[in-house]
Amino acid sequence: MSIRELPPCQPVDGCLLRIFVDDSKAGSSVDHRWTETTWEGKGSLFSVPLHWHQYHDEHLEVLQGELDIYYDGSWHRTSPADGNIVVKRTKVHGFRGISGKRMVLKEAVDPVGDYKEAFFRDLSQPSSSKVLLAFRAFYDWDTYPSIGNGWSPLWLDQLVVILIGGFAKLIVPKKVMDAKIIKS
Repeated sequence: MSIRELPPCQPVDGCLLRIFVDDSKAGSSVDHRWTETTWEGKGSLFSVPLHWHQYHDEHLEVLQGELDIYYDGSWHRTSPADGNIVVKRTKVHGFRGISGKRMVLKEAVDPVGDYKEAFFRDLSQPSSSKVLLAFRAFYDWDTYPSIGNGWSPLWLDQLVVILIGGFAKLIVPKKVMDAKIIKS
């Protein structure tokens, strides 16, 4: 079989993130590398705050269950019937699980690379300050939380990440793996 599963990680409690590589696909194909996040619908609500990326697009697909995904300026209840949702770079997006409902979310990035894996492995590290660790990971891996929940100017989101993330680099653990983001 040409699909390899890399060691999983657990970036937040209650979620398992699996990483896959399909060696039969070209290295530049969005189908070459992806993650699958599983949340059982129990415990703390699965939630990824509103954020955006400067250098990559995300391809999102709910493989099982339902998930609320924020994109195009509003929340959408999504399921496998919705297929692939493409969130273009600089577009604010986020996720919310539905209490009691198991879900599996597939994410792939374009341009393709291992930086998504690197980001989640960073968040999985032990740290005395998960908030500072998150900002350091944002700083290193092209993620900008939307300070104004989708209404703040992008430059303000970037400034906050540069200031807090840059400071955090001095305090929290270093990146656990090297990866390259293609900046186009």
